[in-house]
Amino acid sequence: YVRANDADGTSWPAPIVVAGSFSGSYLSFAVINGNPAISHFNNNTFDLRYVRANDADGTSWGALTTLDAANTVGSFNSLAELDGKPAISYFDETLAKLKLITATDANGSSWNPPVILHSIGSVGTYTSLCKFNNQETGLVFYDSDNGVSLYMHYKNLSAVALENIYLQSAAVADDVQLNFQVTGGDDLENLELQRSSNGWQFTTIGRVMPVSNPGIQHYQYTDRNISS
Repeated sequence: YVRANDADGTSWPAPIVVAGSFSGSYLSFAVINGNPAISHFNNNTFDLRYVRANDADGTSWGALTTLDAANTVGSFNSLAELDGKPAISYFDETLAKLKLITATDANGSSWNPPVILHSIGSVGTYTSLCKFNNQETGLVFYDSDNGVSLYMHYKNLSAVALENIYLQSAAVADDVQLNFQVTGGDDLENLELQRSSNGWQFTTIGRVMPVSNPGIQHYQYTDRNISS
């Protein structure tokens, strides 16, 4: 890690080794609770790790923490501060699935178990996680089976306890039929469906009332006359 000595970046000190022995790739950097922090893939043990500096300048760093070591996990990770706590999206290479892990405190000293966000096909590379509009969360990732980028949008990440979201679509005449399933999310008010023609401007096309039962719930929605 290295931070410039001045605001213009004309002078730089010697870099500080945060993780040695060829252990850090797929680096993601963010300021977490005022201090710099890094998530990365450990090339030696093939897992996801996190570390946060002890001060705002990054002159001293805390201990490295392994967050997920089940399978080959942690590549294509993206670190962000969401709802006042660090969160990381990443790829589970063994399962070929998109995962998310969130901390239980502002510094990232302890973490919730990781969850699979999308598990249809090979999905979850090139993830990018961000917060906007104060509390909403956006997550972009790549679906390598279909060669497309996908987008997930959460109104309030801390209020959502979804373990899995599966989505499939099929053209039926002039309509598009959406079949999806959700695990968890008992506290959801509704499931909002949005459509975009350019990947960044989204229009709400409908809402589905969630089923307040444990386990996997299946839903279907038809987007009518989409060709017109």
